Amino acid sequence: MALPNQQTVDYPSFKLVIVGDGGTGKTTFVKRHLTGEFEKKYEPTIGVEVHPLDFFTNCGKIRFYCWDTAGQEKFGGLRDGYYIHGQCAIIMFDVTARLTYKNVPTWHRDLCRVCENIPIVLCGNKVDVKNRQVKAKQVTFHRKKNLQYYEISAKSNYNFEKPFLYLARKLAGDPNLHFVETPALAPPEVPIDLAAQAQHEAELAAAASQPLPDDDDDAFEQNTCNPMKMGSFLRNRRVLKPVHPGGFAEIRKKSISAAEALKLTIEQEFSQLSERVKSLDLHPTRPWILTSLYSGTVCIWNYKTQTMEKSFKVTESPVRSAKFIARKQWIVTGSDDRFIRVYNYETTELVKEFEAHSDYIRGVLVHPTLPCVISSSDDMLIKMWNWEKEWECAQTFEGHSHYVMQVMFNPKDSSIFASASLDTTVKIWNLNSPTPVATLNGHSEGVNCIDFFMRGDKLYLLSGSDDFTAKVWDYETKSCVHTLEGHTHNITSCCVHPQLPIIITTSEDNTIRLWDAATYRLESTLDYGLQRVWAVGCKQESCQVAFGCDNGATMLKVAVADAGPAQ
Repeated sequence: MALPNQQTVDYPSFKLVIVGDGGTGKTTFVKRHLTGEFEKKYEPTIGVEVHPLDFFTNCGKIRFYCWDTAGQEKFGGLRDGYYIHGQCAIIMFDVTARLTYKNVPTWHRDLCRVCENIPIVLCGNKVDVKNRQVKAKQVTFHRKKNLQYYEISAKSNYNFEKPFLYLARKLAGDPNLHFVETPALAPPEVPIDLAAQAQHEAELAAAASQPLPDDDDDAFEQNTCNPMKMGSFLRNRRVLKPVHPGGFAEIRKKSISAAEALKLTIEQEFSQLSERVKSLDLHPTRPWILTSLYSGTVCIWNYKTQTMEKSFKVTESPVRSAKFIARKQWIVTGSDDRFIRVYNYETTELVKEFEAHSDYIRGVLVHPTLPCVISSSDDMLIKMWNWEKEWECAQTFEGHSHYVMQVMFNPKDSSIFASASLDTTVKIWNLNSPTPVATLNGHSEGVNCIDFFMRGDKLYLLSGSDDFTAKVWDYETKSCVHTLEGHTHNITSCCVHPQLPIIITTSEDNTIRLWDAATYRLESTLDYGLQRVWAVGCKQESCQVAFGCDNGATMLKVAVADAGPAQ
């Protein structure tokens, strides 16, 4: 997306994205630099405004193109287009509004999903206000994510230039860079209480030497009843031993007898470099892996011959989901341009395309028997499409309050399906009802992935989240029975292998983890050097499992000695 009114300048310029909840002071912060006047009346920013801010340093003049964006929930968050090509960022919260700090992880996640390895500053604004709800010692998110944190006040000019100076030093790679001219600012409207602020700064310094809490909200939950988090399992971030990259897995040795551990044999059968793989699917009868790419292309690979069978340029936008419809010789895709497209994989003919949602499509799922496809979207809706009726929308399912990342059918009753959402919940639905029949609460961050599995005659659900954990749920009681901990970043996909007694989780920490489905013990951690792992796919009556990553796809053959179905 081009910057509006951007001029070509003969000095360094950078795109700076400023994000945070509505009312935290983002627009005021920018306009203070532009006009030297504090904006007393808050007016929600609609869409985005781009302001060029120039600074004069000992190394020369630099410019920040400041993208000022809305943070109000009713606008549904920001689109990736606001973040694309961002070179630095400021995340802002209001120290007098607890909720704005609790939403910082969501802003950080959305930002890092698009902009990788950019300098980010976290700013706590309005420190001039005495009625402070977010205490300095409670601000720990920047330590967990290795961000710079500043407490600022637009009204008092307190620490006003520090975020820009920090970003300029990082972008220039010069820790000695400094400003030689100060922008003209109006005199402070409210004098900062320097004694009180010195105490806050001392609390920050003291907190920096303390162990990190398990959850950013720990300090709040002592006095705040949050029904979304009651009964949840908090993360215990442990220092992990390095994984063993490339080739074959090393089964982790633990303080258990050899008889208790799963005896895994893991072979890498297929590996292919490509652009970022967002989803994959395995054909039920042919040796094919279907990969959908962030670049807008869909590929069919033959894992036996190690060659590409077909390639479809679907769109210029990311294709986040693609599935085989083998009984029709079709593939169905869902992409960021909001369209569902159907191709004949024998002839490569485009069979159908239509706009299915008003926002990015996160997932498509084919019903096992009915002529239907389920789609989920950032518009917070799930829709069912009947291909025997010209792809009419047979049902719309409403109930989530954030992006719907994945849907999955109940293997015992295909009239039932589950959905995972960034609103932190898993919901259960009946195809005949537009509203959910049950909601599972327990994750502290958004839920990205789900799967059903059987243990004996009991049905369970598996969910993976941005809180770095996967949870196992008893489907009958809708209660969490176990939490899988160990990943050090967002869990992106999860499944229980249909033939083997193993749970598989993948993560933005670049690893694949295999867990004993009976004991929940971590059995192996794999890293094949393909960076972040986004997708997993298994095949019925097969020991194979495939993975889609930032830099391509790989397939493994996993064997478990004396393995039968998970008991």
